[in-house]
Amino acid sequence: GCGGGGGGGGGRAALLATLKKGAAALAGPGDADATLTLRFEPPSLCAAAPPRVPRMFAATSRLGVGKGSDLLSAFADPDRGLRKWAEVCAGDKALARALFDTLRGLAAPHGGTPEERLERDRHERAEAAAAAAAAGAAVEVTG
Repeated sequence: GCGGGGGGGGGRAALLATLKKGAAALAGPGDADATLTLRFEPPSLCAAAPPRVPRMFAATSRLGVGKGSDLLSAFADPDRGLRKWAEVCAGDKALARALFDTLRGLAAPHGGTPEERLERDRHERAEAAAAAAAAGAAVEVTG
């Protein structure tokens, strides 16, 4: 469930009051001392308000209008994509990172962004040309 932590609703005073009440409940009627063990955990994810939807997803894009390759080019690029997400997420770095990582994950099985695929194709063609040139030179030398 989504109990406790992280909301700030009373702060330190509320936490201390809860701890004292818990300690009193653990101690028997006449016990002067009791041992209380605290375990601190990060707040649950549901304790935070859900992030707001970036404006770029508030209009026609929700209807599926647009090209996925444009989205990948603009927002999945490893050099500038995260920065662009931060801009459209109004500086919410956690939301920007989550959207960037998700989009990169969706692009990976398909060879990455269009630019990454193009660069990989260029590299492969250059390697093939170099191999062909080397093979041609070897044939000329031996033949």
